[in-house]
Amino acid sequence: MKVAVIGAAGHVGLPFAIVCSLSRAHQVIGYDINEPAINSIKEGKIPFIEENGEIYLKECFNLHTLQFTSKFEDGRAFSPNAIARMIG
Repeated sequence: MKVAVIGAAGHVGLPFAIVCSLSRAHQVIGYDINEPAINSIKEGKIPFIEENGEIYLKECFNLHTLQFTSKFEDGRAFSPNAIARMIG
C-alpha cells in the first residue's frame, strides 16, 4: 500500500512514517512544509531527539520504502492509497 504522511517532519509524523515504512508492506512518502527539516531528514539526520531514530531512518532508506518531500506535487504524483495527517 502507498501511504502519504502529511506533517512527516514532526515528533509524531516522522516516527509514524518510519514504522509504516519498516513494515515493508508499505511504500511511504513523507510531506511537510518545513523544508529545512525535510532536507535534514533526507540526509539521515532527525531534527529532534528520537532514540534510535536515525538508525531506523537509514534502514528505511536502504529498503527504499521511504521518501520525503516538501513539494505537494510530489505527494500527488505518488498516488497514495491512504493519507495520514499528523498535524497538531
